[in-house]
Amino acid sequence: MSGGPARLEFRVWGDAADLETSLADRGEPTGSTTRRDRYVVTRAEGLNVKMREGRIETKRLIGTEDGFERWTPDIEEAFPVDRDVLERVFDETGVDLDALPPAGATVDELIRSLEEAGVPTVVAAKRRHAFDLPDDIAGEMTDVVLGEVATRTAVIEGPELDPLVELRTELGLDELPNVSMAEAAARVADGDTGWLDAE
Repeated sequence: MSGGPARLEFRVWGDAADLETSLADRGEPTGSTTRRDRYVVTRAEGLNVKMREGRIETKRLIGTEDGFERWTPDIEEAFPVDRDVLERVFDETGVDLDALPPAGATVDELIRSLEEAGVPTVVAAKRRHAFDLPDDIAGEMTDVVLGEVATRTAVIEGPELDPLVELRTELGLDELPNVSMAEAAARVADGDTGWLDAE
């Protein structure tokens, strides 16, 4: 989603996320990928900060609609990053800006500085199975190790609410909570993992 328009998202976890067949029945598989993301637990409401494939990325929650969260991409910069980029990323988070590394910081330097400042990070090792669905909806089922917990998550996302609500109902997800990756990482950092239906 980085660099694109805001999209509505609905994400579920554990047994409820076993949706690969249901998504495949409704759309076209677009491939499977593996990657390792690191989420920064900033405690800032409505801010998702992660390090991915040599970049730091943020997106912001700009609203909720019928249980869906609308997120918009914000910052995407490759490492090594300038000091002003880090200040923009962490300005609203409560992180001591003086604790951030100087200009030209690498991923490892930033992680070390955050750890020294008491800011946790949570690694998510993912194998993602993606699907293109009608109405410009993207579906994804992901096997993930979040911190040290092996589980599964699935998300549907798109620009328009009505077809997403219809799809959520078809998938049997209406009564389930919508828990973003950022919120899940924060819960895991706090030791709260029982809700994940971990394998």
